[in-house]
Amino acid sequence: MAVNTLQYARKKWREAGYSVEAGEHVSRIGNIVRRHDTFGFADLLCVRRGELVFLQVTSWSYLSARCNKIANGEHGSGQWRRPIYEYASELLAIPGVRIVVEGWRLNQKTNRWESPEVEVTESELISRRDIPE
Repeated sequence: MAVNTLQYARKKWREAGYSVEAGEHVSRIGNIVRRHDTFGFADLLCVRRGELVFLQVTSWSYLSARCNKIANGEHGSGQWRRPIYEYASELLAIPGVRIVVEGWRLNQKTNRWESPEVEVTESELISRRDIPE
């Protein structure tokens, strides 16, 4: 059974007092369907007074891979197609802006869905960068 983690994430962040909007859109050209995330990584945008959270939603097993994508992704979205890490670094320089990667998993003991989070900070971006020497 497929689980709509975006639906769970929306509910969780709204209950925490955030206004939540989609950061992902779909484009269709004939039979080709492409999904586009804001800045190449944000599925949801969560806003609360003085705070803006760019949220990447994934399954628990892909949590680390999504953090690495933000730190190393070469193809962001937008007019200039800048690398994802450049967008992320500039966003994190703005007061009140956070980048969070949320990995959903089913807790086998409680049979409830839970979502551990990783906050991607500037130091996290630097430590995950795969810069060839």
